[in-house]
Amino acid sequence: PFILVVVANCFTYENMSKSYMLLYFIFLFMVANPYINSCRFDRLIKWIKVMGVITVVGIVIQIFAPPVYNLLIRYLFSSEGVDYVNTYAGRGYYSGFFHQVGDAAFYVSASIIAFLYLSDYKYKKMVLLALFIGLFLLSKRSLVFALVFSVLVTFLITGSNVATKIGRVAIALLVAIVFVYLLRILSGIFIDIKFFEKMAYSLDFLSEGDIDGMLLQSGRLDLYDYAKLLFHENFLTGIGWGEFIGKSSMVD
Repeated sequence: PFILVVVANCFTYENMSKSYMLLYFIFLFMVANPYINSCRFDRLIKWIKVMGVITVVGIVIQIFAPPVYNLLIRYLFSSEGVDYVNTYAGRGYYSGFFHQVGDAAFYVSASIIAFLYLSDYKYKKMVLLALFIGLFLLSKRSLVFALVFSVLVTFLITGSNVATKIGRVAIALLVAIVFVYLLRILSGIFIDIKFFEKMAYSLDFLSEGDIDGMLLQSGRLDLYDYAKLLFHENFLTGIGWGEFIGKSSMVD
């Protein structure tokens, strides 16, 4: 059924408001290629690494070579998709070769984890640095915190004995404190970068324990309330597939 949907979308490509065509084609290639299907788990991890690197390359082109980027994405997205990507880029949200910032952030985060635990070569640190910079440029605070948290938890649970685990708890706490402290310093220095701009007010709200204020500032609280309203008004039939984006755009 998924492949049939992809084929149908190919015939109605110009009518798609946002396009997942790049993801679809990569998925179909992986499904149809017998060599990939016959390989082990490490082959899948390799593809995750590749997708993360492709994402960062797309972000670099998007920021430093906009004319080249616009030319490329017109072959990947519908005209509405191009407008959508450029609108978010104008607000400081870069997504590279993906129309959705969240998709791009997922691949970068997954790639970082793959490189951290399943790679051992001389360029590893350079690639990880590039991926982390790419993740910051995506301005996804939640994914940055989730990534750091998952790495620290993994570090904690892999100790071989009690003494090792206690030592790792101390190291993990120290890293967490230094990480938050550095974020606060960098948020004051690089306030023009969207990620650090968002991080600055997020840290202020968190230090005051005002979670609702942070959600309201980001616009998520209004979207949450509007989603609940739509659910109560259309709890039997729903509002239609993919309709929430259009409706929520009218929310102040």
